[in-house]
Amino acid sequence: DDPSTDDTGVGIVMKFTALTGLAVGELVHIDANGKIDQAHADAAADMPAIGISLEANGTGSDGEVKVLLQGVYKDTDQFNFTPGAAVYVDHGTEGNFQQTPSTTDGHFIQRVGIALTADSIYFNPSMDVIERD
Repeated sequence: DDPSTDDTGVGIVMKFTALTGLAVGELVHIDANGKIDQAHADAAADMPAIGISLEANGTGSDGEVKVLLQGVYKDTDQFNFTPGAAVYVDHGTEGNFQQTPSTTDGHFIQRVGIALTADSIYFNPSMDVIERD
């Protein structure tokens, strides 16, 4: 199956405890307390991305959410990809995706998938993270 509606994913999914403020469709990492939060390529503590949040946590406290660890994800609002091109963790906005790796020293590069269409990604994150210097 492929996701046919916005903000949906299919594949390997697990539940995690998430910090508050997590939105659907954000790239997530596991923090030092074992909870998930937005991944961000400008800080080592916010890497590596391990999944895409399939549920939001706006409860004001920690909450359980489903996370896509590998599979296909569709987002018609956020994505505007070039099909066939690599997708990386964004260094500008926490939890976002981008199609070009950062060129700034001290930022981190992690490939998280390949764009299937303008609004879908085959999500298969590499656990290799490279720091630019």
